Amino acid sequence: MAFVSASVLALSVFDPNPFRQFLALVAVFVFYFVFSGYRVLSRKRVTDRPAFVDWAATVLLVGAGVGLSGFGVTQLLSGSGFGTVMFVFSGIALGFGSNGIQQFRQGVSDPRAWFYGHLSRMAGGYIATVTAF
Repeated sequence: MAFVSASVLALSVFDPNPFRQFLALVAVFVFYFVFSGYRVLSRKRVTDRPAFVDWAATVLLVGAGVGLSGFGVTQLLSGSGFGTVMFVFSGIALGFGSNGIQQFRQGVSDPRAWFYGHLSRMAGGYIATVTAF
């Protein structure tokens, strides 16, 4: 997934158009889900405290959510219904990003939170990948 996300980002730089830029933001979205799903297990094994990479990935996701919101507004104002799709992805990204920041700051009390976090993020990455494809 890291290679797929990096290749989409490279394509959006070399051939910039609104659809490729949307896919680049979705690539960040997908990478976050898969990466954070993996990191949930890593933190469970070593320590439950988030590292710098966990914070960086979450902040990047929030940035992608804001970017998707901006694209959604421009698409809707231009008369394209595709802006609705961007708003859906944006809402999911901002929701997961704010939830991640809240969990990093406050911690979690459920001993099975690692399982739910891993499952939901890996499933989210799969769904977002299939949707983008």
